Amino acid sequence: MLADETAAGPVGSLSPTLHRPSAWLETVIDFIYGQLAGWRDDHGRPAATAETRLTSQLCQFLNSATRTAGLDMIVFQTEVPDPGAGGRTLDLVPGPRGCMIWIDGRRHSLYDPILPIECKRLPTPLAKDRERREYLHTQKRTTGGMQRFKSGAHGSAHGVGVMIGYVQTGTLEKWLAGINRWIRVLTRAGIKGWSHRDGLRRVAGDATLRIARHRSKNARTSAAPITLHHLWIDMGATPAPTAAPASTTHGTKGHSPTSP
Repeated sequence: MLADETAAGPVGSLSPTLHRPSAWLETVIDFIYGQLAGWRDDHGRPAATAETRLTSQLCQFLNSATRTAGLDMIVFQTEVPDPGAGGRTLDLVPGPRGCMIWIDGRRHSLYDPILPIECKRLPTPLAKDRERREYLHTQKRTTGGMQRFKSGAHGSAHGVGVMIGYVQTGTLEKWLAGINRWIRVLTRAGIKGWSHRDGLRRVAGDATLRIARHRSKNARTSAAPITLHHLWIDMGATPAPTAAPASTTHGTKGHSPTSP
């Protein structure tokens, strides 16, 4: 009977199909990068330092800005299950809003995000179960930001990903040098999967807005390399004191956890 049939989608809604080239993802990434300073400086934003709270605030701000930016076909969400990795969640994702988006032959629906985003605080918060290089790699758990992309735990079905860095201590320039130094440390220590080719390359920056953008192309264990866009914002903390030289990975003396 007709009464027993269920609707295929929301009653009365339209579901247009949009086709976008892969380069369109750059437009979305440009949009996120361009909104960072406005979000941080929004007088209505409650003070926060925790990563989940910051990411939730950023998500709300981005959703408010999509319409005026001509991107009202996407919606941002937090803590979304990664379609390619059971049991894993993505910190932040844009997905189609009331439409179907095809990008270079791949179909994206409301349940299939178009771009995986990982968010990290710099430095890693002090806690006994945390490691200072969590932006890159952790030894005890697979919770390193870039490590998750490289291992396929995040974004295994995507060729492009984003990492957002909330810089809370130190300068953007210092963190770029520090992250690349840590990559060299991991490489010299023979940590599986890491090489000097994983380094970040600066793409853009604005000293007045206190934002910076970097890019890396990273090998993966079970897929083609992934291009990561690193979008960093200085959250307004005062620079940390100059740190001691970098250490090797295996238990030798090194930096304070509050500096790269």
